Amino acid sequence: MRVYIGFDDTDNKNANRGTGKLARWFEKELPEGCRMWGVCYCPYDKSHIKIHLYENP
Repeated sequence: MRVYIGFDDTDNKNANRGTGKLARWFEKELPEGCRMWGVCYCPYDKSHIKIHLYENP
């Protein structure tokens, strides 16, 4: 199974982390058997990020 998740942390301009760091924190919390396959930034919008997850069969 593949899952696509989008992150947007632009609600707080003064945050001490970026969207990429938020995605990496999320990756550390994935259950066993799942892993993050990749990260991509949306063109023309540097404040959003998508991650691609998949579960090992």
